[in-house]
Formats: sequence, structure tokens, C-alpha cells
Amino acid sequence: MSNLVATRYASALLEIGKENNVLDLFHEQLGEVVNQIKGEEKFYGLLNSPKIIRSEKKQILKEVFGKAVEPYLLNFLYILIDKGRQGQLEDIFLSFQDLVYKEKDILPAKVISAIVLSDAQLSALKDKLQKQFDKEIILENKIDPSIMGGLIIYAGDKIIDGSVKNKLSKLKNSLKDIRLQEIGVN
Repeated sequence: MSNLVATRYASALLEIGKENNVLDLFHEQLGEVVNQIKGEEKFYGLLNSPKIIRSEKKQILKEVFGKAVEPYLLNFLYILIDKGRQGQLEDIFLSFQDLVYKEKDILPAKVISAIVLSDAQLSALKDKLQKQFDKEIILENKIDPSIMGGLIIYAGDKIIDGSVKNKLSKLKNSLKDIRLQEIGVN
């Protein structure tokens, strides 16, 4: 499915969520639905099997999620079944999440560090990023010992690379340039 189609479904769900004042609840519940379906290969296969008729797929969704999700969201899942789009639920969710974040002026950011950052460090970093981007920040911390130290931050379309690995690489390149200049090659 193209991103355009996923965005159309996501936009429709966003409007329903806004109209009924359940946008945050939709976001949370749809995320859980996607995680559960993705986490169970057999469940995912069952929902996407051409051998199982739509009414049976809807009944399965009702039994599994009927009491756990808003009725509007359950109906949305039924529509996906009717249109044969249930296999694209994750793409729709990601588009929906992007739209929710835009609507609420939220910027997801990922910080990569060589070691686990403390809650105080993460909080200070989050505050700094919120001031810099003038948005609410949702911060995710990933550990990558290969960066040796420092941080790499991905926020929106910006990358802030303050890692030791990056600084060493820059130093190495500048030393190569100095050697080339010494022998008269630029």
C-alpha cells in the first residue's frame, strides 16, 4: 500500500478521534492492537489469510479486542477488513501516529549513547531539546557502545552527532588533509 493510502486511512481515524475527543485513547489502543497482531505470527497470518472470510476475521477481532478498544476503533478495524487493508495496519498506525504528533505539536527524538543514561540526564536532555525545538519531546534512549562516548540525537530531520567516534573520525580526516598539504597536494 502506498503511503498516500495509509495517510488517508490515518487521516480519517484522526478526524474521528478529534470529533469524539478520544484521540489519545485511539493512539494508545491502536498501538497496542498493532503490537499484539505483530507479536503473534499466527494471529497476523489468520487475519491476512484469504481462506478465512471477512465475517470470521471481524468476529476474531471482536473476541480479541472488543472489550479492550473503543467501539469507533473496532469499527475502523472492521472497515480495514472489508477493504482488505488489514495487512497494512502497521503502516496506517505509523501514519496515524505522525498525524497525532503534528496535531499535538510533539516531536519524537532518539538519543543514542554508549551507556545507559540516568533519568536525570534524560530529563535534562529532554528539557534542552524542548527549548531548542519549541515542541513537546518524546525521548527514546538506545544504547550503542560503538560510539565510544558522547551522544547522537535524531530529532525530526536533524541529526546532532556529538559522539566520540564521530570526533575521532573528523580528527583522522583532518590529519590526512594536513599530510597531503605538507607534500603539496590539496
